Amino acid sequence: MKWTPFAIIAAMMIIAQTTLADRLAVFQIRPDWMIVLVVFYALYAVRRDACMGAWILGMLVDLSSIEPLGIHAFAFTTIAMIVNSVRHLVFLKNPMTHFFITLIAVATVHGLIVSSHALTPQPWHGVHMETIIEIGSLAIYSAAWAIPTHDILLKFSTLLGLATSRYAHPGLSAGRARSHS
Repeated sequence: MKWTPFAIIAAMMIIAQTTLADRLAVFQIRPDWMIVLVVFYALYAVRRDACMGAWILGMLVDLSSIEPLGIHAFAFTTIAMIVNSVRHLVFLKNPMTHFFITLIAVATVHGLIVSSHALTPQPWHGVHMETIIEIGSLAIYSAAWAIPTHDILLKFSTLLGLATSRYAHPGLSAGRARSHS
């Protein structure tokens, strides 16, 4: 993974997240492009780079939010580790893979953040149905954004220093794919 392009994309995404996302809100639900980016790098980068990139993206979000410092960094890194661990089981270049993994990642991260409120000393009244619906809506909307975002980023995979394969099937290597043809 090349870190200069990563830094440029991370800067562009945090700027878009803090400025443009409000304009693209649907019923006050904004896309979470930072998690979309975390999932992309977790799918296509080596584990160490994916986790380090996720932590950096999480810290950017932490610094621009009112949540406790480190909560996003922890959640993003956890998601990157999980996604990176299962990427060999999925069809990497399939838009539905991008959609469903991002859907689960967004729901998990925001569920962790809501759950972390129970650990704070301020009064917490539990999770209400509205919160669950909001997290679900946010996850669906962000996952829909993952399809075009990952498609665009995949076109620049060489520039990003990511070794993406030409095949889309899980568990196949380029050599085995050719030997069966």
